[in-house]
Amino acid sequence: LSGEARALLEAYDFPGNGRELENVIERAAILARDAAGIVRWGTDDWTFIDGAGKSYDKAAYLVRTRALMERIVAVDSLDSHVDSIAVTGGTATVELTQTMERHERDPASARVAHVRLRYHEQQTWTLTPVDWRVRRVAFAGPPERNEITP
Repeated sequence: LSGEARALLEAYDFPGNGRELENVIERAAILARDAAGIVRWGTDDWTFIDGAGKSYDKAAYLVRTRALMERIVAVDSLDSHVDSIAVTGGTATVELTQTMERHERDPASARVAHVRLRYHEQQTWTLTPVDWRVRRVAFAGPPERNEITP
């Protein structure tokens, strides 16, 4: 996120409005192109659970994701879709699907493959005195992965 875009989003008041939260989630997913951008929206006790059920705190997630990002040569497209959102008081449970096309390098062979990934997430967001913050991100199983042949 640019400093200006981030400041605008952080300064905006989301008083429990689920539709506005949905828009923030979609923007955050699209604009967070690196590991630091992803956790920027997180609470201090933010956690990530991968498709195999392993849990990561912010620091461990950053290490894991930076290693992944080093393999990515280019992100061709990223489509984020909020499938459902349920707001109860100051907590929102969000189900979303993301589809990404990217070129990535195999670390062992250095071969670059064009792949399409589709993954499902469940996120828990918390309304803080400042704004909505994501507290937990969990993948629902491993991503669907298909290599695109030229």
